[in-house]
Amino acid sequence: MNTQLNRMLFSRAFVKVSACVVLSAGCLPMTTYAESIEAPVVENVLQQKAISGKVVDSKGESIIGANVMEKGTTNGTITDFDGNFSLKVSANSTIVISYIGYQSIEVSAAQIKAGGQITLKEDTELMDEVVVVGYGTQKKATLTGSVSSIGGDDLKKISTANLTNTLAGKTAGVIANTRSGEPGADDAEILIRGKGTLGSTAPLIVVDGIADRSFGRLNAEDIESISVLKDASAAIYGARAANGVILVTTKRGKEGKIKVNYSGNVSISQPTRIPEMLDAYQYATYVNEFDAAQGNALTYPETALAKILDGSDQINYPNTNWWNAVAKNWATNTEHSLSISGGNERFSFYTSAQYLYQDVIYRDSPQNYNQYQFTTNLDAKITKAIKFSMDILGRQTVNNRGVYSTEDLFGYFLTTSPMSAPYYPNGMLRIGHDGITNNAVLMVSDLPGTDKSTNNTLNLKPRLRIDLDALTSGLYLEGYAALDYTFNNGKTQNTPYDIYSYDATTDEYINHRDATGAVSASSWSSNSSTITLNARIGYNRTFNDVHKIDAFVAYEQCKYNYNYLYGYRTN
Repeated sequence: MNTQLNRMLFSRAFVKVSACVVLSAGCLPMTTYAESIEAPVVENVLQQKAISGKVVDSKGESIIGANVMEKGTTNGTITDFDGNFSLKVSANSTIVISYIGYQSIEVSAAQIKAGGQITLKEDTELMDEVVVVGYGTQKKATLTGSVSSIGGDDLKKISTANLTNTLAGKTAGVIANTRSGEPGADDAEILIRGKGTLGSTAPLIVVDGIADRSFGRLNAEDIESISVLKDASAAIYGARAANGVILVTTKRGKEGKIKVNYSGNVSISQPTRIPEMLDAYQYATYVNEFDAAQGNALTYPETALAKILDGSDQINYPNTNWWNAVAKNWATNTEHSLSISGGNERFSFYTSAQYLYQDVIYRDSPQNYNQYQFTTNLDAKITKAIKFSMDILGRQTVNNRGVYSTEDLFGYFLTTSPMSAPYYPNGMLRIGHDGITNNAVLMVSDLPGTDKSTNNTLNLKPRLRIDLDALTSGLYLEGYAALDYTFNNGKTQNTPYDIYSYDATTDEYINHRDATGAVSASSWSSNSSTITLNARIGYNRTFNDVHKIDAFVAYEQCKYNYNYLYGYRTN
């Protein structure tokens, strides 16, 4: 037997195996339960070496808490308060040394001399990255508050019709909980560091500097970045920021050649878990067990059970899986987006158009969601000191559906007995098991009626900035007026329909059309407007490339109006 010391690493897999234990005297066969069926990975302990050193920056100062890792393994350590480290690694390994704000480096273990210094260079690109904060921007190098930033490219990696769902898992402390997959109603509930108040728990949403704008239906292709403000970083927004602030910045044109970008995708939505339903025979068996336990006569005698199994009596003993009868395996979502951007030193622009379609998971349902959206951001340098910009967003959403809510639909087809059916063998629509209209296949269709709502949104934001360097360098005057206007309308129409029950004594089908209600219709319309006025005077100047002053005084006011009209008619 080889006397060299080796360390054996096994993967876990619980199976019954036959093995033999190798001893100097021979082989002892045995059968046992082992925790491995894979060949062991042998790591030679004698080939390891100890390395040590000190990690410093370009000025020779110690870096505390730098990561020192053996590449390709989980073997590593961090530097102490003096920047020193020591680690046992394989002799021919590569060592990766990294720290936030510095460029990572890789060196071979053989190159690291005991007690020698390893210098990390500052990552200037990372530290110069600009983060959007309340009423302005700030470099990461000077950022002291708790702010997380998500780039637009990261958002586009997830195909979803609603941007709120893309925040899940993207930044620490942010929880995005989606409670519905219904087209047009799939906004996620967003929490920042949990629930912070007894009232509303939603964070304040600020889109391009305008508070209380929704960002869930924005085009992901139009997003430049999303910043999440926590703790004192959100204090500038006052009491409205008790649950944190989410700042959304849209793309703008840049100096250079005109760029045309098209994005199209088709995705599917499906339930994360499909409930396992009882079939008719299982249902009848459980009912009989209950009857026997109560000392009652069996509801389904052997003759009935036989008919359930062979399917010979579809009128009295049908067998229906209501999930399969109502729902498809998945629903499709389609999105097309086209953007054009460009500009020069005097004028730049970014404009985009988007079409979004969401289907529903129900079979033969009128429900779907359509969205049409355009965005235009313009920037003009009128003179050296005067800059003007105009932001325009227009959106129309059309939501078609039946007259029953999602809660009602799920409540019925998940609790309906498999001993009922949506149709009789002759194709006639069958009454529900606990009411004339409570047939889930009927409820998802357009037979009982339809509901259509249309929402129109127009957002405008003209902005003017005047640099007052003629008075003193760094002084400026800025202001904008934002208009958020919505006009929404909807119509619900209820119609009677033919639905039948069967009379076994007369062998006749009875039409219950009169019980389905009379023709009726209702309409509603609403409009709202929010006007936000903001004016500020500020001072932004850097002295000797070291000291910076950035301060402003601002005035902001918002005015909100809302009107609603509703009408109803029967027959």
